[in-house]
Amino acid sequence: IEHVKTQFPAECRALSPADLVAHIHFGIERARHHGLDTEKQIAFYLDLTLLFGRNFDVDEVWAAQVLASGYEGDTRIEKLYQKSLKHLSEQGDPRTNGTDVTEGGTLGDLRHSR
Repeated sequence: IEHVKTQFPAECRALSPADLVAHIHFGIERARHHGLDTEKQIAFYLDLTLLFGRNFDVDEVWAAQVLASGYEGDTRIEKLYQKSLKHLSEQGDPRTNGTDVTEGGTLGDLRHSR
């Protein structure tokens, strides 16, 4: 819970404490459903649910394609990171301005970029 509260404070404040816990539990289950099982993979998946909605894995075509790709977990996470930044950039999201897409980055880094 601390990870998402730190990385996405506004999104978390928009949810009641009970709804935030439910959102996190739902996200963990969906991440595992997609074969993501390390702490890093699950945390990243939760980041995506806060940015794009809890059903982003079916609502966002780019995400559904990556998750169905058959790549192993870390490769899928890297591809999701790349695609999510591209999607945000195409939408004109100001958080992507100047964001360096590097290994080890998190979507939470967008909160702190420019």
